[in-house]
Amino acid sequence: MGRICLQATFAPILFCPALATAQVPNATVRDSAGVRIVSFSSSVAAVQFELRHTGVDLGTEDGSELVRVSAVRRLPNGKVLVADAGRRHLLRFGADGKFEKVIGRDGQGPGEFERLGWMGRHSRDLVGAYDFGQARYSVFADSGFIRQIRFASSPDVRFVEIQPLGVLPNGAIIVTGGAAQGLAAEGPERQFRLASPVVQFGADGAPRRVIGRYPGMEVEVTMVKNGPAAGKFANDAPLFGRNSALGMSEGHIVVVDNERFRFDVVDTTGRLIRSVRRSVANQTISPAHKQAYINDRVNAARPQFREMLRADLASKRHAPTFPALEARLVIDAADRIWLGEYRRPGDREQTWWIFTVDGRMVGRVSVPINLTIMDAGPDWVLGTWRDQDDVLTVRLFDLRG
Repeated sequence: MGRICLQATFAPILFCPALATAQVPNATVRDSAGVRIVSFSSSVAAVQFELRHTGVDLGTEDGSELVRVSAVRRLPNGKVLVADAGRRHLLRFGADGKFEKVIGRDGQGPGEFERLGWMGRHSRDLVGAYDFGQARYSVFADSGFIRQIRFASSPDVRFVEIQPLGVLPNGAIIVTGGAAQGLAAEGPERQFRLASPVVQFGADGAPRRVIGRYPGMEVEVTMVKNGPAAGKFANDAPLFGRNSALGMSEGHIVVVDNERFRFDVVDTTGRLIRSVRRSVANQTISPAHKQAYINDRVNAARPQFREMLRADLASKRHAPTFPALEARLVIDAADRIWLGEYRRPGDREQTWWIFTVDGRMVGRVSVPINLTIMDAGPDWVLGTWRDQDDVLTVRLFDLRG
């Protein structure tokens, strides 16, 4: 992706993320052993943006109904591609939100999917989609399928959990391998973080090298007490446990460990070059928080499974404090980094913070809790939306300062 300059809507300055100076307004900036550290106080007031529904909802027409949306991407021409992992196909919508056609569907042929996992930007005008049923990365334009790359086996990543992060100018694809859970080795009960490797694959699909390994999902090892696996040790995720999120901005890898309000910027050799932090205190988790979480999960489950689910959740350990951030980040069409505050039980809104890769705080926006942001740009946001009848659509918003 080429270098993109943004005109800030809140200040009469023109800045380009790749060329920004060392001065970051309202932040403390220092260098430590070649690593640039940008720190924001929690008292710093950020520009408040607001969302306004444009009236465009995708997925309301016959043939375009959505089951489980895994990704949404808006192209420069305004057309929108939606990846429905539930139906294993890609749908194309016009700039006006009208359903146009399916451009990638269920199957094993070129441009088809067995298990559609991820979709994201391949370049400015193209998207990439990964099928972890066939370990295959496919490239699409809004007109349809273009080409595919089949990843060769690698000992460093699990193909059933691969998530591409971005594509380098030479065609190399940067991926992470996710975090596997399964039966653990026998031993004492313990807690640890799984590792999230970041690996570079060549344009030919061959694994090249490991860029780094970063803390992933927090798990605890406990002994199974009931059922066929009784007596064996298994991994389980504690409630409100820690996790990580990874992405790519301006050709750099963005690493978020959601324990703290922080993101690190790493180059493609694995060298840490920047750390951006905002000082916030993590809220203590109370018994009322856990109970509210259990009630929400149980009420959303089918009636025949509710009591079993309630007992299972009540037996789980939970972290002492909430994480600071959601374990998901959005890299928008202008290569800006969106971080969502952790959604706690009972929250009706969620705040998202917007940064450039050099550490500038662009602003923040509050979104309804039933909106999951999937893609964004300088003045728009796309996300999945569930109404009071649990009908799933993709909704387009204006982002206004």
